[in-house]
Amino acid sequence: MNETLIKQNINFLENPLWLPNLKQNSVWGGYDGYIYRTGKLAPDKTDSLFLYCWLQESQLNNWKKDIELTKYEILKRCNMSACARNYDRIIESLFRWHNLSIGFKGRWYNGKDYNSKIFGVIDNISEEKGKPLKITFNSNFLYEIQNSDFCKYINFEELKELRNPTASRLHEILSKTFKGRNEWAIDAHKLANKIPIQEKYLTHIIAKIQPAVKRITQKTNLHLDLEIRKKERGKAVLVFRRTNEQAEITKTQNIPEQQLSLSEWANSPENRMKTIGKSDSEIRAMMKKTK
Repeated sequence: MNETLIKQNINFLENPLWLPNLKQNSVWGGYDGYIYRTGKLAPDKTDSLFLYCWLQESQLNNWKKDIELTKYEILKRCNMSACARNYDRIIESLFRWHNLSIGFKGRWYNGKDYNSKIFGVIDNISEEKGKPLKITFNSNFLYEIQNSDFCKYINFEELKELRNPTASRLHEILSKTFKGRNEWAIDAHKLANKIPIQEKYLTHIIAKIQPAVKRITQKTNLHLDLEIRKKERGKAVLVFRRTNEQAEITKTQNIPEQQLSLSEWANSPENRMKTIGKSDSEIRAMMKKTK
């Protein structure tokens, strides 16, 4: 197995495990069907790198629930300097992940249908002087990554190169979105909530998204064009197009509807226009009527 590719359940890419621009948990608690609860500080971009590092170690050891890594090993894998400040940051990160709870109310997709689930991420942490950190994953969280076919492999090296938090979170969303298509359209404010970013005005949202798209194109194998379609004052649809020469051409309409995720169904050619601006619950209801 390529050690740089880390398996992740698409539900954990579609919905944020970490927050790119929000520090205080009180300002963001999730959205329609997705509940996000954490301690004083939510996991951020740095914490996401640490988590992928720990998932990598578990994956390399047949998805062990209990892993052991020294702080030096963690920082080296994450391309961070080995200093006292970063050693302390690892411990802070473990507390942030330990305090996180996420809930899916009729939003968890298993490849066939939607149901409800609640997860933690890290259950236990142990540190003894002179010994590696002992980290215990939440068994349900790890199980859904290990055993799901509704997954995507994330390139850890590319994530480290992105650096920009908005670009990293957008990359997570787009990496699963272009599975089976080369174009994806979404309302600008809906994408801002999905990332999430704090900006409420369209011009501010676009000012965050445009450099993130440029960064993704420069630093990863996902090369993108962004088209902004203005609908009315203060509103727009963002159209992302994959421009790689070897981009996948598989068309969504050739995939049975029962195998499509919510976003895949909404962005298929026959549904794209009628779902723009709709909430996830509204789209889910539309999807059920077609079955």
